[in-house]
Amino acid sequence: YDTPYIIWLNLPTDPQLKERANATVSRRPQTTASRSYVGSNTSTGVSRDEETSRFHNTKRGNFHEVFNLSEHERPLAVCENGWRCCLINRDRKITTDYIRNGVLYVTENYLCFESSKSGSSKRNKVIKLADITDIQKYKVLSVLPGSGMGIAVSTPSTQKPLVFGAMVHRDEAFETIFSQYVKITSAASASES
Repeated sequence: YDTPYIIWLNLPTDPQLKERANATVSRRPQTTASRSYVGSNTSTGVSRDEETSRFHNTKRGNFHEVFNLSEHERPLAVCENGWRCCLINRDRKITTDYIRNGVLYVTENYLCFESSKSGSSKRNKVIKLADITDIQKYKVLSVLPGSGMGIAVSTPSTQKPLVFGAMVHRDEAFETIFSQYVKITSAASASES
């Protein structure tokens, strides 16, 4: 009967989570190309864009093939491995369609969710950032303490927002998605004027 209390006492505090986030950022391998490396690519006829696109693979293959996107769409550096989460589609009534586990990626123009269960690309979700009407931090279960671990994304094609829940790095993901969304919408409004 005291298990929730013990778990509650062992949960990390905000400073501990920030320290972990900083530690994981510093542990990520830095991909820097030396001059001889770039020279070797050009001598073999492989451009730098082609070389870097090889590093952006998902579990099921090349990123642009999994999501049916153009080859220049790649995950941003901050999320090149994606964020593990579950997609909660509240428009659906069937349990198998309601919650899907997977990985969330952000590119220059798209928000991409790769479902981990299905081999079919039909379960993958691609949302154009320009089509997003609202994005908010979301608390999936109101009975749990804290500010939640989800992000709600509204689009014109969904009646209820799509919720990306159970995200450990929710704040980092939200800031990345929101800043890319602002960048896209400000570029679109600047081109219209």
